[in-house]
Amino acid sequence: MRVRELLIIFCSLVLVGTFGCAGVNLKKAEEHYQQGLHLMATNSYGKAIKQMEHAQTLGMEGIDFYYNLGVAYSYQRDKSKQAEMAYLRSIEFSAKASEKERTRFLPNAHYNLACLYALDHRNEEAFIHLFYAVTEGFRNYHLIKTDNELESLRAHPYFEQLESSIQNRVLPPPPHLPPIPAPPQQPPALLVPGE
Repeated sequence: MRVRELLIIFCSLVLVGTFGCAGVNLKKAEEHYQQGLHLMATNSYGKAIKQMEHAQTLGMEGIDFYYNLGVAYSYQRDKSKQAEMAYLRSIEFSAKASEKERTRFLPNAHYNLACLYALDHRNEEAFIHLFYAVTEGFRNYHLIKTDNELESLRAHPYFEQLESSIQNRVLPPPPHLPPIPAPPQQPPALLVPGE
């Protein structure tokens, strides 16, 4: 009987330790994420990224998390690859998100990817994500027409077709519409200062 009691105590400690620590980590992750959002609101994007990357190491994920991490990376010109990966992860998490979360974050993730790709002159990818942004509910058509980040797309005939179709509320398919590439299974790499 003594061995059985010890085994029960041991198993209980393992379960409490495993699940209790996970709960503590997620709470700390949420704290770092909220701190990152606060820092973004004050335009402290470098500090926000550090907080959000720390939250990520503690297990934070989700459509809103990766979208906001992508926004923070986007404000750091040398972090466009990390922004791209974060937006792609946000899109990946849209399948698990609530309808409210999808409506709020998915169109903007696609739009921001379109901007990143247009700035990098990856126009076909930019058009694909611009198309998805509009089909998923992006409605700031004035921004599409005036956003400097989309400048490289405006000379393309598809842009004119897309623009007139938006006004008529009938979208043409983008040129060569391949499926959206799956993001890598690994989260965006965390940069360590001094590397």
